[in-house]
Amino acid sequence: MFEAAAYLRNSLSSWSAERLQALAQFILDQVFVTVTFMGQREMAEYAYITINTRGKPLENKNIIKGHFIQLASGKSLGDANEMSRLWDALEQSAGRKLEEILRTAFLMEYREAPAFNFGAQLMEYFDDPQRLDEVFEWVGKRLPQIAGYHTQLILDLNKKSVLEKPYANIRRMNFLPWKQWQAVLFRIGERHARAPARRKGLILALDRWCFSANLLGFDDRTICDKVIRALAQIDKNVDPFGANGALHLSKEHKTRIPSRLHDGQVLDPERRGAHVRWLETLYWGETVDFTATMDASVEHVLPQRADGQWLKDFPEAIHIHAEQFGNLCLIPKTLNRDLQNLAYAQKRKAFRKLDQAYRSAHDVASATSWTMSAVHARSDRLKELALTELGFTEA
Repeated sequence: MFEAAAYLRNSLSSWSAERLQALAQFILDQVFVTVTFMGQREMAEYAYITINTRGKPLENKNIIKGHFIQLASGKSLGDANEMSRLWDALEQSAGRKLEEILRTAFLMEYREAPAFNFGAQLMEYFDDPQRLDEVFEWVGKRLPQIAGYHTQLILDLNKKSVLEKPYANIRRMNFLPWKQWQAVLFRIGERHARAPARRKGLILALDRWCFSANLLGFDDRTICDKVIRALAQIDKNVDPFGANGALHLSKEHKTRIPSRLHDGQVLDPERRGAHVRWLETLYWGETVDFTATMDASVEHVLPQRADGQWLKDFPEAIHIHAEQFGNLCLIPKTLNRDLQNLAYAQKRKAFRKLDQAYRSAHDVASATSWTMSAVHARSDRLKELALTELGFTEA
């Protein structure tokens, strides 16, 4: 603000009195100023956020930055400037992923679930001026450290098409529409930095748990609660996947998973897409080629809105067969738009022309016809692949 004021003064220094008067009159005609008094600062912050979202909305990161600088300014202008410098450096290194990093760091460090209005939540958490030193430590040291983990384990891996496990496991967890797993991953990396075998085993277990949770439909609140307890257990060197672990899958869960794998019916498009991409990676071994998961979309071989010959090939429960995993594969988005409700013979021809990396599409195309029995057979094959990957088999 001081720099902006200095710039304005320098720009206006050569203006004539008439031109300055015209500018002043323009501002008086166009700008409306109101003064609002509130008894609580928290109320003022909520009002500030609400007002900003009615025009050009401020992002959470801007709201949080403003709060931290205001908190530092209560001590001195020098502290406010230093806070601004630290935040700008953090934002430059984190880029567009800063809010995701902030949410992960908040969950990881303070063991609270990030709320929808995360900016207000973080302002409330760091409301006490006595915690200024903690804020400086968080912004200046801890957040850059977690941003580094995010770059190394998320961004850098997402740029690679071919990865070996456990890096392939980390890469495919990015398919998930929920990101709470990152806090567990980063804490595992820190806690077992000098024990690579232990770290690898825990990453494999985290991958298994994540896709089991996704398949079983755990909601965000449940996931956050389990992650918070898992972080505490990792700190105490307790296995979060063990019998008493926060991320342990119960006997009931393991009973439900095989039937969910066969039945499918994951109706949330984001969770469905995550699981179909995960299944795509199971066609590979220790080394996974992610080509088919990039710029691709989920194809319903039997269309969701079927007509014509499809109605004869699927005379019953057509909507159920359409959502079974055996009926789903990955193909390029452009091809998906072209195929839509075409007959299987036309789709099969298009699938067989795809690059061999699209293994699920070629698996579908291995069937000469697409009927209820073909969907069931492929669903069973995928279920066995998935159960093996998850480390357990049907009882």
